[in-house]
Amino acid sequence: MSWVKRNLYFLIGSLVALALMGVGGYYLWSKISEESTVAEDITKQYEELKNLANQNPHPGEVGSGKVDNVQAAKDQEKALKAYIAKATAHFKRPTPIPDSAKVGGVEFATQLPNVVALLTKEAHQAGVQLPTKEYYFSFEAQKSLVTFDSASLNKLAVSLGEVKTLSEILFDAKINYLEAIKREVISATNDTQMGDYISLTTTSNALAELTPYELDFRCFSAELADTLSGLANSPYCIIVKTMNIEPAPASVDTNPGGTPGAVTTQPYTPPVYTPPASTASADAYMAARYGRPMPTPVMPVPVVPVATAAAAPPKAAAFLNEHQLRVVMQVEIVKLKGQK
Repeated sequence: MSWVKRNLYFLIGSLVALALMGVGGYYLWSKISEESTVAEDITKQYEELKNLANQNPHPGEVGSGKVDNVQAAKDQEKALKAYIAKATAHFKRPTPIPDSAKVGGVEFATQLPNVVALLTKEAHQAGVQLPTKEYYFSFEAQKSLVTFDSASLNKLAVSLGEVKTLSEILFDAKINYLEAIKREVISATNDTQMGDYISLTTTSNALAELTPYELDFRCFSAELADTLSGLANSPYCIIVKTMNIEPAPASVDTNPGGTPGAVTTQPYTPPVYTPPASTASADAYMAARYGRPMPTPVMPVPVVPVATAAAAPPKAAAFLNEHQLRVVMQVEIVKLKGQK
């Protein structure tokens, strides 16, 4: 104990030195471990470089007149990015209605009847018949709602804009009759009009979202061609997935006519000739003066017309005998992610 008292500073210094040596040893061991890890990474990269150098084609060498596949790959990547930027113009999103960052219930309830009235007017101007006088273009369930599901309002605005776009393409093609436009269910609470919806839902991948719709209408082949042309030439990316075409139901003749060419005749009765009251005295006068009676006038024999069937007009050659078609078309609207 007396030794400790006499060598207290030496003892304390020895303990501190020992602690520092322990810390230094741990630090050295950690750095040696890191060095071995770095050495392993360098070895792997060197082996990969040797592997690339032995590949066919060779990565190339930097310099004029030499094949530089690395620079060629960078150039191709740059060209690909430029093409993507150019192609993005053909993947525009239909404008939501209303177009707001956060759609409110009052705002949507105000815009919905305005859009329906506009589409109804456009249909009448194009001569397109609608299913009902007040058809709401798959938004029948939202027509009388006072409160909306706040989580679905933005999606409803997007769907309203897309339904307007599809409807106007059909009206521009001048189809004959719009059976229905169907969309996906957005709110299980509010979307209760089952005739307005399809079982498909929006699918998503790394690049885009694909929203399905079903178009049910009647037209002839020319209007169907105009519809497909309108979908293809639209600034929005609309893909036709399936198309079912069948003859539309024939219209019923509610006022059948009679047999063509038939002639209805009435029986003819010839008139009876009645001589005038002074005929007897005229005969006596003629006999006294000329020695013969007055000749009896001869009445012409009436000709009874014979009823004949009218001659049938010459039958024209039928160059095109087309029937109305019923078309059920499923389409998808492609919307790039990150695009507004």
